[in-house]
Amino acid sequence: MSANALRRIAEGSADQSIFQRHNRTVRYDWLAHYLFETLEDIEDLATRWLWTGNHDRPNTALDAITPKQKLAMAAQALLLTRSKRDYHPCLRREMAE
Repeated sequence: MSANALRRIAEGSADQSIFQRHNRTVRYDWLAHYLFETLEDIEDLATRWLWTGNHDRPNTALDAITPKQKLAMAAQALLLTRSKRDYHPCLRREMAE
């Protein structure tokens, strides 16, 4: 089987659940509530929906914070870790060798 070949996802698998949930969300959050006149209307709603999901809507999988907040926390942790490594005298000496 080539790397580009299509393969069927087993029903009930974790991969399948992700797609089913996405399709259900699109169906119930968008298609059941709106009538679209143009492709631009759909694109606008999709953009606003993604923005809301990433910036305003807490996610239970992320301990009730938004993906934007989670990203900011991860970036802050990375910066703190990096600054400690860069400024700690013992580690600075090892890096110079």
